[in-house]
Amino acid sequence: MRIAHFGTFDVENYGDLLFPLVLERRLAHLGAEIVHVSPVGGAAVLPDARPSLASKEAFESQFDAVMVGGGNILHARETSLPAYGKSPERARLAYAELWLGASALAARLEVPLVWNAPGVPAAFGPATAPFVAWAAASCDRLAVRDSGSAHRLRSAGYAGPIAIVPDTAIEVAALWPAEQRRAAFRDAFAARKVDAIPERTVFIHLNSRYATGEAGEIAERVARIARRFDALPILAALGGCHGDGELARRVGGTLPGPVLVLDELRSLCEAAACIEASVAYVGSSLHGLITACAFGRPAILVARESSRGSAKFSGFIAQWTRARCGGTQPGLHWVSSWEEVEGRIGDDGGLVAPARVDRDAVESLLFGTPPRDRLETHWRAVEEAIVRPRSECRARRSGSRRVLDFLRARGPVGQPLFDAVLSDQARARR
Repeated sequence: MRIAHFGTFDVENYGDLLFPLVLERRLAHLGAEIVHVSPVGGAAVLPDARPSLASKEAFESQFDAVMVGGGNILHARETSLPAYGKSPERARLAYAELWLGASALAARLEVPLVWNAPGVPAAFGPATAPFVAWAAASCDRLAVRDSGSAHRLRSAGYAGPIAIVPDTAIEVAALWPAEQRRAAFRDAFAARKVDAIPERTVFIHLNSRYATGEAGEIAERVARIARRFDALPILAALGGCHGDGELARRVGGTLPGPVLVLDELRSLCEAAACIEASVAYVGSSLHGLITACAFGRPAILVARESSRGSAKFSGFIAQWTRARCGGTQPGLHWVSSWEEVEGRIGDDGGLVAPARVDRDAVESLLFGTPPRDRLETHWRAVEEAIVRPRSECRARRSGSRRVLDFLRARGPVGQPLFDAVLSDQARARR
């Protein structure tokens, strides 16, 4: 069996690079060849990440099943990521190919299609919505990672079943043995010529969207946070593709005191190990927060959500906290700015206030079973979908292709498949 797995696995972003490892672990018993597919593709971004095949090549290949996700990839907007911006066409098509192109591939090959808990970051425009509804209806298993994503699929016209499951990267703690993680933590210091490993560290992720101002000003705040925790700060770039590394270097270079700067990760295991070994996680990365939760570490999330945009933070927190502690998780805090962080740290280096979670988001997700049970159910459904005999897919895929041909015919004569979608999404973004 050969499975095509679509996602942004060719960019330097901690969370996106975890998904191939999670999928390989979960499907290892099938003995399948899993081909990770990305817009550009290429060698593994980090030593323990996975190489990926360019989507253009994948569309000319043969597979027995197609999977999409995870990550915040269900949109068709032009991207500004440097990895995809070298070609105007690639910048325009990159994300549309990950779900619309993948769904069209499954229809052409007459093979099972699974959406493996991706996120939908924004509403779709009127030209895009019919394609979204078609692609979603083509799925043999459709899961998204939060209720906001499900709502946007409904708004696009899709009326079929949708499963809501926690972001699958929550299984990060199972990806490497404990001894390998301990060694990665020690090596993070040795490789950067920091002789002594402190007894206490605090993992801090800075993102330029929230950590604004001069580097020296940010550094002073980081130093105060570290003192409150009585810990050495680890400044880590979890989103290298978003410029996190440069910010970590600038702040780390002006920090008044000892610091470990992970401006360039040596491995995914290194990042996870440093979060696990720290007394707390403080930062703006969803997958930094998810890793902290996976290892049971206290966390302060510094982030904001737009009422019109992605609800990825509240979507995860609502599922995780409700199942863990009936509505709250000790040691989980959500603030909207770095100015609020210090007020959440007690004199003893612990977190002092109860979690502040978007109540509307919590009340809208009244799940009956814990996240891990839902994930087990999800993975069983994924396996059932992808091992389905191809003969059972043929009739459905034939009908799916007819619908897609109809949608294509509605656009201007001679217009490529994605053009109307892309222009529509560009207008929606403005």
